[in-house]
Amino acid sequence: MSNSCLLIVFFWAGLASLAQANAVEPNVNRGQELFANFCFLCHGQQGKGDGRMAKLLQTAPANLRKSQLDNKALAEIIRKGGAGVNRSEQMPAWGDQFTAIDVQSLVLFIKSLQEEPMDADKAKKRAAIK
Repeated sequence: MSNSCLLIVFFWAGLASLAQANAVEPNVNRGQELFANFCFLCHGQQGKGDGRMAKLLQTAPANLRKSQLDNKALAEIIRKGGAGVNRSEQMPAWGDQFTAIDVQSLVLFIKSLQEEPMDADKAKKRAAIK
């Protein structure tokens, strides 16, 4: 592949990534990306509260797959952290780092963890609908 073709491929890939990062609507894919970068060390890859850092914490991280909290309560915990909602002080507040769209995207992803496992095709279709 020529250098100019590679440049074009990288340019479009960069634009696609930027577009997702600056999403105007919450989406589960953005939530998954944020979870992988900020949440999984404590909550684990599947949100079970079994991440690598979980063993070092005084209070176990929440098992998000079993959470009964509604979307509003989840968003509040993400924004204010555990201490901000009278829960574990070890859950950091992300309100200064995440946009409102980011928080809602995380909530969508967390809710998707609570659903029955689905195959890759079904997951892609569902993500496209939301």
